Amino acid sequence: MSTVINTNIPSLVARDALKLNGRAMADAMEQLSTGKRINSAADDAAGLAISQTMTAQIRSMNTAVRNANDGVSLAQTAEGALIEVSNMLQRMRELAVQASTGTISTVQREYLKTEANALGDQIDSTINNTRWNGYSVLSAANMTTGFEIQIGDQGGASALVTMNGDTSVTTVAGSRSVTVAHNADLRLADNLNGLVVGDTVRISQTTVVNGVTLKGLFRVESVAADGLNFTVQAVNVAGNATGANLTGGGATTVQKVNGLMALRGGDLSSVAKATILASGSDMSSAATSSAALAKIDTGVEAVNTARANLGASVNRLVSVVDNLTNVSQNLVESRSRILDTDYAAATTELARTMIIQQAGTAVLAQANQRPQFVLALLR
Repeated sequence: MSTVINTNIPSLVARDALKLNGRAMADAMEQLSTGKRINSAADDAAGLAISQTMTAQIRSMNTAVRNANDGVSLAQTAEGALIEVSNMLQRMRELAVQASTGTISTVQREYLKTEANALGDQIDSTINNTRWNGYSVLSAANMTTGFEIQIGDQGGASALVTMNGDTSVTTVAGSRSVTVAHNADLRLADNLNGLVVGDTVRISQTTVVNGVTLKGLFRVESVAADGLNFTVQAVNVAGNATGANLTGGGATTVQKVNGLMALRGGDLSSVAKATILASGSDMSSAATSSAALAKIDTGVEAVNTARANLGASVNRLVSVVDNLTNVSQNLVESRSRILDTDYAAATTELARTMIIQQAGTAVLAQANQRPQFVLALLR
């Protein structure tokens, strides 16, 4: 090797080695101080992208868990109120049975009527004033159309089709099954996005026709092979509504959605005091008291249906919470493998780089002393 002064090659080699080692040591210190293996995209671009996608999904799922728990609380609030409504209806039925007999006087029957009216007022008050987060949970709109609960981490809408005024519905007496028929292809704009059993659809009907309420979210129960009609479970069906137009002449939109469920009870109009204690069933006589019995029974059945629907929704929401919690936990574990620092590996790397840094510094000092040897040649 030539003996030169202007260019100290060993010193340059030691300097560059110290620079690279210092960068590795800084990375190890950053990983140990933050607890993250990836602190910038430069550390692992693909890993950062994957971990950020997982973070978005985890946070969304955790929010969906809170949504589902809120839905459980709302449903429990509604059912708790319906328990009291059911108790009052049971008492009203006792009064109606007692008032139907001919062994009590007109004055005594008036006492029974007074209590029945008071119970009717309280039933109306309970339905009107039971609230959760400001919502009247037992109102007609909320019990029939329902609350839309976001229970997934994906967007809601996926496709939309408008059905014109010739849309019809077909119902079967005594059944809640409603078939929606139209001459448009309900594969929702493309052949790859057709309705299948289990899908959730949002129907935009704004008018109740022939006792059929189809507004809000519904689960698809069956789909015809030709794609021109599908069947859902309606909230309330009265008799046979074959050929009824969904919107009385307007257009109805059907939208397939993801990640949403309807939390609804059912039609409670038969529970209202004005319905049960109408002029022909006001318990003012044995005949009207007997007529009140049938109306009370209808109200009891409506409350039972609403409670059953709410209970089923609570069970589903509890399962949703359990599933989302499990998926979120597994995603957190997967993200940890990608994003978090392995302290055993990082501390080993830090020890290695610190030793090399000390050795490199010593070697650089020695390399910087080499030009001094030239002076011996000049003596």
